[in-house]
Amino acid sequence: MEHNLIICIWIPRFALEVNARSQPLAARPDAIYRAEARGQPLLMAREDLEDDGLYPGLPLHEVEARWPTLQLHAYEHEQVAAAFEPVLDILYTFSPSIESTTIGHAYLDGAGLQKQHGSPIQLAKLVHKAVEVGSTCTTYVGVGSNKFVADVAARAATTTRIWAIPPGQEIQTLSHLPLETLGLPPNVITHLHTLGIRNAGAFANLPAGSIYRRFGPIGLRVYQGLHQRLQEPLQVQTRHLVIQEGLDLDWTETNPDRLQFACKMLTDRL
Repeated sequence: MEHNLIICIWIPRFALEVNARSQPLAARPDAIYRAEARGQPLLMAREDLEDDGLYPGLPLHEVEARWPTLQLHAYEHEQVAAAFEPVLDILYTFSPSIESTTIGHAYLDGAGLQKQHGSPIQLAKLVHKAVEVGSTCTTYVGVGSNKFVADVAARAATTTRIWAIPPGQEIQTLSHLPLETLGLPPNVITHLHTLGIRNAGAFANLPAGSIYRRFGPIGLRVYQGLHQRLQEPLQVQTRHLVIQEGLDLDWTETNPDRLQFACKMLTDRL
């Protein structure tokens, strides 16, 4: 029996990387924020700054007060989205079933691709190599039976950059992971730490009845994901097929009949 196979592609801080590449070295940003949103919240920062407490979501005025020397740039959505399009183009060469609702992050439906590309890990290696070469960005790839597991695997693949979770072994395989890899908000992680809960296994062992009340909708989603209770189908984004054909003439043609004949030749090829 063939299991579901979802591949998650994650390029951390992709927007920050794109912004940095467009700036002179001295002006490259340490963090970027959403200028159009209320409070102008921080979107992302360098990894070392996040370790120092500069979390996404902090309002700009607080960031400027606590870290006055940082280079802070506004998020340029169109620029970053355009930079991520080539990555999606690469993914579409593997599968027509792609979901990407966040720039720098995507899911690929790998079901049925093993006949062509080999085992799940072999397929993941091919995808990883193609994306990393095409984007020139450090890329992480996770493989799982659903989106949640594949996403966690990608975020936890800090050493190998590729991690495949065997179907049916999700909770055993993920139990040792720190809470930070599960996508929980910082305030929830802090709360769990005060309770002595520091990894996925300990969180999964909590009583189910109080999860939503104590840890909110994201906490509930993570809890259900660890127990394989999430039903989140891929939100496939349909791409229109574009076919191009051309005809080079050695002269400038103005005769309508000959132009019509040339156009018919092109459409016949298609």
